[in-house]
Amino acid sequence: MFFPRDFMSKAFLHQHCGNKYSVSPRREWIPASYGGSAYPGTNVVFSNGLLDPWSSAGVLTATHPSVVVAIIPEGAHHLDLFFSNDKDPDSVRSARAMEVAAIRSWLAQ
Repeated sequence: MFFPRDFMSKAFLHQHCGNKYSVSPRREWIPASYGGSAYPGTNVVFSNGLLDPWSSAGVLTATHPSVVVAIIPEGAHHLDLFFSNDKDPDSVRSARAMEVAAIRSWLAQ
């Protein structure tokens, strides 16, 4: 799918982006803008379908007791939010159950 390419250094990528797109990569932008792993919110569900290429940049560990992280190895973008289907993998069913249980406990407080 992709042509073979040698590993590129950060300096090379920085120069390449500048030459081709007239921009510089800002690797610190997401953590600086959104708090990185120190997400300040509570009563939040983060679900990550690991089939999504961007899942590695998602919230993968809870930073507060009321933050729920559902990892869905066989899922992709918001599969847990679709209607249930007999073909849903067990990880999606588990994620949905975890999400519903968390929301019910927050509403009961």
